Amino acid sequence: QLTYTILCSAIAYQFGITREGKNARSLRFIAVDESFSNQDEEKATYLMELCKQLHLQLLVVTPSDKIQIVEDFIAHVHLVQRVNNRQSILYNMTKKELKEKQEKKKKVKAT
Repeated sequence: QLTYTILCSAIAYQFGITREGKNARSLRFIAVDESFSNQDEEKATYLMELCKQLHLQLLVVTPSDKIQIVEDFIAHVHLVQRVNNRQSILYNMTKKELKEKQEKKKKVKAT
């Protein structure tokens, strides 16, 4: 968690985010690419909480089996599915639509 605290401090410094200017309108976009793949949920959630406190807009790239880590912090999902290892299909959906799709998939597997 120390690493993430230092990282977010550097990001806050880079974006000029101060306690007084925390709510100022500015571009605060960062990409987090598969950092949750080999990490426990507690540390990943800590990172998401820090980003939320700094009002950062995130692009999170993560395997679908780790999506539960970010679910409380997202509104939309762009799900990429590879077909026959040749082409990719991009699905744009809300968090609610994703939940519905996951439930439907669970029901199909159960039968």
